[in-house]
Amino acid sequence: MISSAQKYFSNLCPKNIFESMLLLEAEVEKNAFTAWSFANEDYVASAFWANECLLEANRYHPVFDLASLTKPLFLNMYFMLTHDDKYFNFISRPFVNSILQTESMPISLKKFIESDSNLCLNSFLSHKSGLMAWSWMGHKTALEVTNYILSHKLNSQKNEIYSDLNYFILARIIESSNISWTEVLQKINTNLSTSFKHASLEQNEIVSVPFYPYNSSEGDNKSPSLEFGRAHDTNANIFSSYGKNNNIVSGHGGLFGNVVDIIHAVKYFAEFFYKQEKKNENRFMCGFDTPTSEHSTAGVHHFLQNRHKIFGHLGYSGTSFWLHPETKKYHILLTNRTAKRIHIGANICPRIYALENIKTKEIFFYSNEKKTFDEVGNITKTFAGKFKCIWNNKVIPDYKNISSIRKQIGLNLWDV
Repeated sequence: MISSAQKYFSNLCPKNIFESMLLLEAEVEKNAFTAWSFANEDYVASAFWANECLLEANRYHPVFDLASLTKPLFLNMYFMLTHDDKYFNFISRPFVNSILQTESMPISLKKFIESDSNLCLNSFLSHKSGLMAWSWMGHKTALEVTNYILSHKLNSQKNEIYSDLNYFILARIIESSNISWTEVLQKINTNLSTSFKHASLEQNEIVSVPFYPYNSSEGDNKSPSLEFGRAHDTNANIFSSYGKNNNIVSGHGGLFGNVVDIIHAVKYFAEFFYKQEKKNENRFMCGFDTPTSEHSTAGVHHFLQNRHKIFGHLGYSGTSFWLHPETKKYHILLTNRTAKRIHIGANICPRIYALENIKTKEIFFYSNEKKTFDEVGNITKTFAGKFKCIWNNKVIPDYKNISSIRKQIGLNLWDV
């Protein structure tokens, strides 16, 4: 972080917030990622290059590819909003006694469900269905992918095996119940006052910070303007590439949103779990991850005291959230660790910072000097047109392990 920005922000926020900003900017200088946002119940902060994101009206922070945060924020959130205090009974009810088993369900899925009388929604939400850990699903129809997943060798012990495939199958169960995807996303955004978007449901390009290695170049250049795709996750990318009315929606990835969207969701989760007085007993509980040791990326100060009271999730692109329902405390970190930035030509693209005080509702912007939101918006418009972010397909995917960064940010942002 440039010295003038350090001086400006050091007087505007507590030490833990300022140190978190410095830590993340130091990692940007190491090319670990190019943009970041974080939040707790008191502050929200973000930083990005001016050509990486066009800020929307009244949305002061950049949009990120949320990767596996899609799992709790999309289908699981829909189940919670729909069934409220009956949610836990609903997801624990065996399919043999569930209205979700319908005639329109694929035969292979129907047979899979009928093969185990204990199988329920939570079997998939909490990764206990016995499905294999991962598979490239390829350019196939939803039915072909479903048949492929269910025809392969399964884990007969039904131990916890983290798998994206669980959330692909959950999406097929939703479709078999004649629930429209537009209805699912609208219900979430309407109830939470959020603006989440899904790569497979958006017909227009989602404006987010890059989630791929790119060259930052001014004006025309000789580099080919190749499209990386609509999401970083390989399968979510393919599923969103078929075009209108043909895209496949999956529950494992493809959701986009900004840090404020996550705040709304996390506050809902915290209230929901507090009201239900739920504690975790296994690593995965109702689709949420939990800290398993004092070294957890949740950044837990008092592990033995709080290990059964913390819920959250990680995303491969460098995203995470953790919450402690008992105290309503939380912390969120969004990065694009799957992106690397290479400058071509003069490096005159400005860095933009945003700091928001949640309690006073004050928000501060900085880019070489103090700015208003309108001024920052004009800067992003100028540089989005002047500088191009072009996929650098020659960069080998060698993403930095940011576990220590996640943990330190957590330790900085709460005292749980």
